[in-house]
Amino acid sequence: MNKFAALIPMKDLNLGKSRLSSSLNPVERSKLVMNMFIRVLRASLESSCSKVFVVGRDQGIKGVAESMGADWIEAAGSNLNSDLFTRLDLFRCRDIL
Repeated sequence: MNKFAALIPMKDLNLGKSRLSSSLNPVERSKLVMNMFIRVLRASLESSCSKVFVVGRDQGIKGVAESMGADWIEAAGSNLNSDLFTRLDLFRCRDIL
């Protein structure tokens, strides 16, 4: 069994790609983020990774992640980087990564 896992951190849809706010409205940015997420998730699921985890708080992202077969990890706080490193430490302890 392959012991590699993918861990995809995701901001809330309405927070993604904020540097494009002068060119795209919030709905357009959310659609862009979702489409990019789906591409990354699909590639991860089709890779040789044994598991794919998505970390975030956005319920739309959660629904897509779970419907495509990824494992959802609810972010505990408002700092995605901190949550990501906490999860990495947890995975190392469980010998997942």
